Amino acid sequence: MRKSTRSAPRSGWSYCTREPEDDDATLDCARASCFILQNVISIDETLRDGSSRSPTGHDLASARSRRGAGTGTLELPLRILEHLAHRSHPASLGAIAKEFAASKATVYRHLQALVQQGFVHQDEVTGNYEVGIKGEPFPFLQEELTLFNTEYKDLTAQVSEVTNAGFSTITENAGKARSYGLEWESRARLGYGFLFNTSIGYDDAKYTEVRAGSSLKVDDTPALTPKWTISAGPAYNLALTGGGSIAVRADYSYRSSMEGQPNNDPLAKISSRYLVNFDITYTAPTGGWTLGAYGKNVTDQRYVEGKLNVGDYVLNLLSNDASEFGLRFTKTFDK
Repeated sequence: MRKSTRSAPRSGWSYCTREPEDDDATLDCARASCFILQNVISIDETLRDGSSRSPTGHDLASARSRRGAGTGTLELPLRILEHLAHRSHPASLGAIAKEFAASKATVYRHLQALVQQGFVHQDEVTGNYEVGIKGEPFPFLQEELTLFNTEYKDLTAQVSEVTNAGFSTITENAGKARSYGLEWESRARLGYGFLFNTSIGYDDAKYTEVRAGSSLKVDDTPALTPKWTISAGPAYNLALTGGGSIAVRADYSYRSSMEGQPNNDPLAKISSRYLVNFDITYTAPTGGWTLGAYGKNVTDQRYVEGKLNVGDYVLNLLSNDASEFGLRFTKTFDK
């Protein structure tokens, strides 16, 4: 599973630090398409006839009946995954264990195996699990999709306010928040040395409950959490007849607008931005050296990374990444 790119409220406990007997250890049960289950069934080799069609419910039932006692250990993780994929709210580890009449330690072990195989993702902050899919629908195309629905409680937020007494920053108990969305990655091998990488992220994050007296409001968006992130990167690799190779790559990235402060001060709204980079590298057939040309932020975008309304003025934290162009030479020496 790819490393998450979304910005979530940095609070909550880590599930992996708790023992499996902990009843309030919660699992994120994001709804996913049945295609997720179809891929799991395929990996489990339920389609023994070698066909490439999508597995059906009959295939799953047949596979279960064929396994018998000798391979029954494959049954429970499939049922756990199906349970996670068709829920829209968190469920405790104890409740899932009760659902399948299994011990908490057994369910925990299967969840960790599903995480390692990339079908379930455990959030590093909250310990919640996400359902995802990763595979090759075509020989030239790799796809990865993650659906998440995470709930946070007992959040803290640093809130800046301007009052008659002046500007102050305090840490508030923000209450509860939720974040749901998706992350999609694609890698296409188009032939003749052409590649195309794409990723799209969508994150709808809101505060769902705030403490009395807080400057935060329900439906405020956590700070520095863009709703959309997009990247695309075409690449071309050319093998030269005399040896050596040339690699050409361009990268485009986009980040939508986001809030600069947790209390969503309109003066601290951060605008969207995009960046374009390129890299061209020649690799010599012998001698262990390369020569390249590169460009970073080629359109010279000057964008804001953070904003803070301090009363008399709005503090803008600007990125220092101005346009940069250059040549690069590398040499590898044998030991």
